[in-house]
Amino acid sequence: MGDVPESILHSLQMNFRVSHVRPSAGGWGLSGARVYQAVSTNKSYCLRRWPAATTSARLGEVHGFMRRYRDAGCLLVPEVFVWPTDQSWRHDGAHFWDLTQWMSGRSLTRSEIDRETLILAIQAIASLHRLAGLQGSAEQIPPAITARIARIDAIIRQQLFAKTTGCVGALGDLASRGERLWRESSSNTIAVV
Repeated sequence: MGDVPESILHSLQMNFRVSHVRPSAGGWGLSGARVYQAVSTNKSYCLRRWPAATTSARLGEVHGFMRRYRDAGCLLVPEVFVWPTDQSWRHDGAHFWDLTQWMSGRSLTRSEIDRETLILAIQAIASLHRLAGLQGSAEQIPPAITARIARIDAIIRQQLFAKTTGCVGALGDLASRGERLWRESSSNTIAVV
């Protein structure tokens, strides 16, 4: 729990009866958030430390969408919890933190994905898109996608792949292939400013 600020830990303990916090298996979300599992005696939560560039306006927008989807009965979207400040986030002076329902599960291996599993996954994604249409969501590129594109571009610019592409074996091959595919496809993607 050393990298979670004392103020956040104290609030989790006092208000949500969390007894311990541990980094999730992957450690990071696609948003760039650091992900932790916070556990109380009868409940697990997802605690996220959002990237430093995240704003309260962006979190309000994300949490608003999540609440509308949950209120419409979509249980694929985790419940968002409110902190004692009556907001769905806390700020520690450097980062925003939020707390949502822990959604159990794991990534499937390629050999575990059969036709039925793939159909169920596609139906789940389609239900979210239908719900987005009913919620009056505008047709636009989601900010999360543009943020991910910018993040990958930054990784390439900082040459963080270079350390991995120099590795011998499957990891190096995968990193080289990923970087090559990104460079080939990024000329056809939207530029992120």
